[in-house]
Amino acid sequence: MDLFSIRCRSGAPGVAHAFWVLGRPDEAVELVDRARAVDPDRLGSSLYGGLSGTGLNLLSFADRCDSAAYRDEADQIATTVRRRLEERLRTRTEAGQATDLAPRPA
Repeated sequence: MDLFSIRCRSGAPGVAHAFWVLGRPDEAVELVDRARAVDPDRLGSSLYGGLSGTGLNLLSFADRCDSAAYRDEADQIATTVRRRLEERLRTRTEAGQATDLAPRPA
């Protein structure tokens, strides 16, 4: 069975978690590493975009594997998501559009 035919960062973090829970840590870590090879700029920051979940999964695997590399990448992803959200908020606020992150214009 080719465990890695799963499209990376499209559900891969959840599958890696499942592998870990099922006692298959080698497959889990290999899937996490393959998913890390995908360019994060190609992923969205929304709930369904993949980047936020990937960052949370890397943070979880950083603890499980005691991996500074996973932790550093999770921090980079968090910074990217924050930057994108701040830019979106700034753009919407400047355009006078209400957001759930800022008060409605008077």
